[in-house]
Order: sequence, then structure tokens, then C-alpha cells
Amino acid sequence: MKENFFKKYFLQGIIVTDKGVPPSQIEDLLKEGPELHFLTPINRNAKRIADNSTLAFEEVLEGIIDARVLSEKRAIAGGRFLYSFKNAKIAAAEEAGYLAKAEKKRNLDPAEYARKKETFGVIVFESDQELSAKTIYLRYEDRWTL
Repeated sequence: MKENFFKKYFLQGIIVTDKGVPPSQIEDLLKEGPELHFLTPINRNAKRIADNSTLAFEEVLEGIIDARVLSEKRAIAGGRFLYSFKNAKIAAAEEAGYLAKAEKKRNLDPAEYARKKETFGVIVFESDQELSAKTIYLRYEDRWTL
């Protein structure tokens, strides 16, 4: 009886992880709960970001307070999805930090700067659910309120 209660009420929903916790680490749990899903950020330099053109942003999320956020959603193999976001406020802060460091060291590399600038303020998520980009963004933003 207790096991059925556990499966019914605790093996459903979305597990929101941080970087360093790939879906493979929670695979057994996901198999146990068919109504249990995941949302996990992936590294900015992951090959599948470029392979799936996830930085070709096509939408500005509406209603995100204190930020302007570009988004992109791509279906990938295995019934999974990549959701990419570029937060303009975070991008500006990361770029300023990068330039301050280059100024201090007196070694700005234009090629490296151009390459890195593309990913300033970017976060990409992998999920096994197809949801709106705004829903994914808000779920991740809300992860600390639980």
C-alpha cells in the first residue's frame, strides 16, 4: 500500500537539476515513474548545441520581469528537447566581466572574444517534455522556491 502511494504522489512531476547532474544519473528513478520528467542544464560548449542550431533564437519571452530573454526550442533524438535562452541582462554582465579581465591582463584575443560573446547570458536545457519555452524558463527560475 505504501509503495503505491509513493509511486502515485512522488514519482510524478519534473526533477529540476543543476549542471553536473545529467539525466543518466536519475535514469532508474525516471523509469520507475512514467509521469516523472526532468529538466537539466547542459554545458554551453556541448556539441549538440551547435549541431541543433539552438542559438538561432526566434522568440523573445513575454512577461519576464527585469530581463529580456531570447528563446529557442529544438526537438532532438530520443524524444527529448533542447531549450535555449539568452538573458540580455546576464549577457551584459558576463561580457563586462570578460572585458574587465582582458583589460586587466592586457590580452584581448578578438577571435576568442567573438566566439565567447555568442554564449554570454546563454543557458541551454535538456528535457524529456515538450513544453513552451516560457514554462521551461520559469520552472528553472522557480527551482529555489521549493
